[in-house]
Amino acid sequence: MLPDEASNYLSEIERMMKPGGRAMITFILLNRQSLKLIEAGKSAIGFKYHFSVYRIKEKSTPEAAIAYQEDLVRNLYRENGLKIAEPVHYGSWYGREAFLSYQEIVVAHKPSLP
Repeated sequence: MLPDEASNYLSEIERMMKPGGRAMITFILLNRQSLKLIEAGKSAIGFKYHFSVYRIKEKSTPEAAIAYQEDLVRNLYRENGLKIAEPVHYGSWYGREAFLSYQEIVVAHKPSLP
């Protein structure tokens, strides 16, 4: 999904979660390490089309594979009332050797009521 849709997605997750609840959400994130490995040709996906805060694999079907800047995702969580249950679990898609899954796992946590 594109960035505006991702924001709406997180908003709906926050709306439906109980206070203290968690949700496991996966993304493809761009950060210094992933960008370095993409440039080195280690990534399984090229993401050759660049936009301000994200990249896509194919112009004809942008939703097929979208990579977001990690800072954008962190901001979207904050803006939608969610906290990230650190650490982010980085995936294998860009050639990382230690991983839990193909994409990044970013666990959302809805703070408990005071």
